[in-house]
Amino acid sequence: MERKAEMRNILDSRKNMYLFLSRLYILEADIELLNTLKEMEFPTDTGISELDEGYECMMQYRKEIESAELFEKIEELAVDYADVFLAAGVAQGLAAFPYESVYTSRKKLMMQEARDQVHAIYSEKQLALREGIAKIPEDHIAVEMEFMAHLCEEAIAALDAEDEKKLVGILEIQKQFFSEHIQGWIPVFCQDVDKYAKTLFYKSVSKITRGFLRWEGNNGILY
Repeated sequence: MERKAEMRNILDSRKNMYLFLSRLYILEADIELLNTLKEMEFPTDTGISELDEGYECMMQYRKEIESAELFEKIEELAVDYADVFLAAGVAQGLAAFPYESVYTSRKKLMMQEARDQVHAIYSEKQLALREGIAKIPEDHIAVEMEFMAHLCEEAIAALDAEDEKKLVGILEIQKQFFSEHIQGWIPVFCQDVDKYAKTLFYKSVSKITRGFLRWEGNNGILY
C-alpha cells in the first residue's frame, strides 16, 4: 500500500509538471499565470543542477513581479514570447521554434515526419486536446507535454484499479514517446530559448524544462 501511494504521488507530480510546462509554452503569460507563480513553492535541492538553477531563477523573477506593475510585466513577456518562439521581428534562424519537426527534419521545417508520427500516436491513444491547444501542429512542445500528462493520468487510473498489466503498458508507451519524441530535441530547443530570451522568466522556463527532462530520463518514469 505504501509503494502504491508513493507511485501515485510521483505520477501526479509528473502530470502536474507536464501540464505546467505545457501552459508555459502554449501562449504568452497572463495575469492568471503570474498570480499563480506568486503562490507556487519551488524545491531547493532536487539533485539536478539545471533544475535547481531554473527554480532559483524563477524565484528571483517572482521577487521582481512582487513589487512591479503586472500589466507592464505581461507586456514585456508577450514581446519576449513573440521574439523567442514566433520569431517576431528577429533575423531568420535567431529563434527557438517550439516544434519537433524544426529540430529533427533535414530542412528544419515545420509539419514534417515528426508531426505525422506523433499525430498517429495521439490518434491511437484517442488523445482529446483542450480547446486552443488542438489548433496547433501536433509536434509543438506544448502538445507533446500535454500527451505526457495524459499518459500520467491514464497510469494513475490503472494504478487505482490495480491493473498492473495496463499500468506497465502505459508506462512503456510513455518511455518510448519520451525517448523518441522528447529527449532528443527539447534539450537543444531549451538551449536556444536560453540563448534568445531576454527575460529572466523565459530563461528560467528553459532551465526548468531541461532539468526536469533530465530528472525524467534518470528516474522519473517508473518501471
